[in-house]
Amino acid sequence: MADTKIDRRILKTKKAIRTALIELLTTQTRDSISITSIAKAAHITRKTFYIYYANVQDVIAEIEADIVATFEQALNKITIGDHLEDAHLIFETLTQVINNDFYDYKTLVTAHNLDDTNLIRKITDCLKKRLIKITPSDYFNNEQTFMLTVNYVLAGIMSVYQEWFRNSQTISIEVLSKQLNTLTMSGVAGILSTS
Repeated sequence: MADTKIDRRILKTKKAIRTALIELLTTQTRDSISITSIAKAAHITRKTFYIYYANVQDVIAEIEADIVATFEQALNKITIGDHLEDAHLIFETLTQVINNDFYDYKTLVTAHNLDDTNLIRKITDCLKKRLIKITPSDYFNNEQTFMLTVNYVLAGIMSVYQEWFRNSQTISIEVLSKQLNTLTMSGVAGILSTS
């Protein structure tokens, strides 16, 4: 029973630190955020912060690792089926994951002076590994064409999501995901036929 209480306290403290950092990133650059300001916002001492993290970057790295793990868990549930003909389930899965922690994703992608390319690269790598795993080897003429297609599609998808987070979202994430599915599977002609 004592271990459960300790684990809960640890989780609660780490969550408070992470939440404080996310809040601070909405108004400050990563380099201007001090351990003291995080501790104050999390209602802990600096000493408590250092029990769990060495610096601000460690907190960011942990948040990113958790985000990527969440994406991996969700994507690993997707099997090949008909998903290469209609990638809607893949986009639906991404939408659900993003909706679960929307504020954190938006803050990390739009944070002042935060290298969001690291997080985006990690998510892209996660998606790429899953696509490689679920795509039958005979689906494309050759591996070079397959990798060219995967890299092209993922670069476009991630760029659109980044831009959507950075700018005011004039359409919902669900609509965006549907449009990306159409664009991915049918190209520009598919989008033009639905507008």
